[in-house]
Amino acid sequence: MFTTMCWAIWQRRNKLRLNKPVDKIENTGFFARGYLEEFSQCQNQSFNAPRQPPQPAARWMRPVRCRFKVNYDGAIFQNSVDAGLGVVIRDHTGQAIATLSQKIKYPHSVEATEALAARRAVQFAIDLGLSEAEFEGDSSTITDALSSGSYNQAVFGSIIEDARSLASRMHCYFFSHVKRSGNVVAHTLARRAQFCLIPAIRMGHVPADLESLLLQDSSSLI
Repeated sequence: MFTTMCWAIWQRRNKLRLNKPVDKIENTGFFARGYLEEFSQCQNQSFNAPRQPPQPAARWMRPVRCRFKVNYDGAIFQNSVDAGLGVVIRDHTGQAIATLSQKIKYPHSVEATEALAARRAVQFAIDLGLSEAEFEGDSSTITDALSSGSYNQAVFGSIIEDARSLASRMHCYFFSHVKRSGNVVAHTLARRAQFCLIPAIRMGHVPADLESLLLQDSSSLI
């Protein structure tokens, strides 16, 4: 009750500072008690409600139409003008072929960041001489745009167009979507890009502290 009272007083002070309407200070205690009781009731209802069985987490799956799979992701850094791109390329056994972490200027939208990650993934695969690959990210919006080409009115449309144009140089390519739990290595690489002054590229392996994540993914193939 004491903590709720402190929170209510703090909330009232902020409203006054922003010239927003507030209730009388004498009513703060009544508000806090009612708020706390409502919270307790909701907690009890949640506790008594039948629990749904947990959904299995998505896992990385081996490529089915090409010899290689390229996972990519973009990350936004709080209180920063930068963003990060992460890419990991694996063969059909789950073995890492190459990884990339790169810091970029934040393009002012999450979708544009994801689109830039997709374009960088395609360029990275081409730079390594791959002629076929499945490109996989956890943004359904970007995956749909890459697959269908329905991006004309999007602010990131030119980035999608570049990515599709680059991919057309390959003999075989596909774009697919996966949930974040199946894209954890690429996401981690994107997050660590905030510490990179230049693009960090590794061939034939992932950074040592990411090996456990890679092994967890590979274990799903057994």
